[in-house]
Amino acid sequence: MLLAAQITISTPMPLESNWFFLMVEYLATFFCGMIGGMAACRREFDSFSIMIAAWFTALGGGTIRDVLIGCIPPTNLTNYWYLGIAILAGLCVIFLHPEVEKLYWTNTIFDALALALFAIDGTTKGLAYHMPAITAIFVGVVTGVGGGVCRDVILNEVPVIIRDKHLYLVPAIVASILTVFVCKAYIFNWINFTTEVLLDILIVAITVTLRLLSVKLDWTMPGAVKRSQPLSLHSPKRVAKKKKEGSSRGLLHHK
Repeated sequence: MLLAAQITISTPMPLESNWFFLMVEYLATFFCGMIGGMAACRREFDSFSIMIAAWFTALGGGTIRDVLIGCIPPTNLTNYWYLGIAILAGLCVIFLHPEVEKLYWTNTIFDALALALFAIDGTTKGLAYHMPAITAIFVGVVTGVGGGVCRDVILNEVPVIIRDKHLYLVPAIVASILTVFVCKAYIFNWINFTTEVLLDILIVAITVTLRLLSVKLDWTMPGAVKRSQPLSLHSPKRVAKKKKEGSSRGLLHHK
C-alpha cells in the first residue's frame, strides 16, 4: 500500500523510499491477513472463505484508498508482492491455525503497526494527489481501518471500529493528523528528508502505544450520557400549573 509508481510528485515520500518501513509494512500486511483468516477459521468456514477473508483484511483498506483518490488500477492489484503476502497469510491460517491462535499479543502488536503504517501511508498518498488536508486525513483513516471493515462485512459481523470498545479509530485519526503536519513541514522545507523519516517513525510509535495501552488498560470512549428523565419543553410555571390542575381534578373526582 505504498505510493503508486505512476504518480509524479515534486518531493520524495519517505514511506516508499525507506526499506525499513517497506519491510514492516509487508509484515503488517501479512499479520493483518492472518487476523482476517483466523476470523473466518473460528467460524469454521472452508479454505476458500479463509483465503478471501485474509485477502480483504490485508488489502481492503489500500484498495478502497486507491479507488477514492483515483489511483486506478489499485496498487494492491499491480504490486504482486501484496497479493502474494495475502495468499501466504491465508495459507498459514489454513495449516497453522492452532499456533496462530496462541499469538494474541503478537497479532495485536502487528495489527496496531498495520493501523499506524496504513493510516500514515494513506494520508501521505492523499496529499501526494493534491487533496486538502481534511480529505487526506479521511483517506488515511479509511486506509487504516478499511481492511477490518471489509472483513467484518463479508463475515456478517459488526465492524471492529464499532464493536471494539477500546481505542481503534482514535489512533488512526491521530496518526493521520500528525502525518499532515509532518508532510506539510517537509513540503515547505521546514524539515529535511531524514527528519521526516524520524518523525514518521515517532508517529508509528505513538499510534501503536496508544492502541496497545487502550487494550492493556481497558481505555474506552465514553458512551451516551446516562439520564433518567428527558428535558422538559415547557416552562416551570406551566408544568407547576398542570400539576396543580391535575391534583384539583383528582380531588373533585374523589368527592
